[in-house]
Amino acid sequence: MREIFDNPTIQSVTLEIRFPALFYIESKIGDFQKAIFDKFPASALLSRKSINFFVAGQQVKAEDINKANQAPTADAMIWEFKSEDNYTLHVINNSITISSTVHKTYNNEGGEKFREMIIFAIGKFIEIVSIPRIDRIGLRYINTCPFPTGGEEEFNKYYKIGMPFSRFPLSKIQQSNFTIVSNIKDNYTLRFTEAINSLVNPKQVLLDYDASKTNITPDKYLETADALHEIISEEFEKSIGEGLINYMKQKNI
Repeated sequence: MREIFDNPTIQSVTLEIRFPALFYIESKIGDFQKAIFDKFPASALLSRKSINFFVAGQQVKAEDINKANQAPTADAMIWEFKSEDNYTLHVINNSITISSTVHKTYNNEGGEKFREMIIFAIGKFIEIVSIPRIDRIGLRYINTCPFPTGGEEEFNKYYKIGMPFSRFPLSKIQQSNFTIVSNIKDNYTLRFTEAINSLVNPKQVLLDYDASKTNITPDKYLETADALHEIISEEFEKSIGEGLINYMKQKNI
């Protein structure tokens, strides 16, 4: 969206770049660390099994994700770099991810831009490591949103999503999870999940957008990331109503 909100619903944003497994990557990590040290001073060497991710609002171990993606199941080294403003980089021999849990804007004026951190960190990585090709770029936004208390009429002022309330009244739903995967254009794909969880306190609505593209030349990484963000931004705007927009504009919640 073209606005920076005082109370955004974003729980996390992650950009992942996958490439062929590079056996020489360990010899490049020191140069990469020096190049990003000013903004990512904290570092650690981790085991793949020590990393957890959030998938559709639930915590999932990294090795389970790897199995689902048919990635190698053997342990691998993970180089982790953290900034003082809650950005995290993870590098393994076939991918790099940059994530934030305090995201305000991708590229709007008036706030710290996620795009600028992508240019800084990912740009330096591609330059130093010289990856031969990019197999996939994925951009994911997970939004943890409020659950309106005024029934289905108020819910529909917040969200424009496909819950079948005529069959399953909102007041009776304990949990719901609907996912669709769609080809958008060319090699662009969007995986969208909308979920309700009434078993937690407070109740929550999850809007999870995971856009990706395959087969990209390394020099097109930023152009691709911009296109993925545009896809997600457009879909987010289609998913929400004035109720949620007003909620995000509120201060000191």
